[in-house]
Amino acid sequence: MIRVVIEVFLLFLLPSIVYFTFALSSRADGVTVGMVAARAPTLLLGVLGAALVFTVMVMFGTMAGEGKPGQAYQPAVVKDGVVVPGRMQ
Repeated sequence: MIRVVIEVFLLFLLPSIVYFTFALSSRADGVTVGMVAARAPTLLLGVLGAALVFTVMVMFGTMAGEGKPGQAYQPAVVKDGVVVPGRMQ
């Protein structure tokens, strides 16, 4: 459960991490994290983070599975140099 919480938290922070990385690397010397944080668009970064979390949750929550309850998944294998896709059995 903690892994899921950490993943959601990191997804939420991803826009901020990208912003701070870009802002600190593209600015002149002498720019501090505090200076960048003071000018950061916090509301926009929060909305983008929430939208990213929501999008990922919807994408993974609505993926239609091919299998029925009780079926086992057979992963992809290589037979005679050809990749045979995974399937439900």
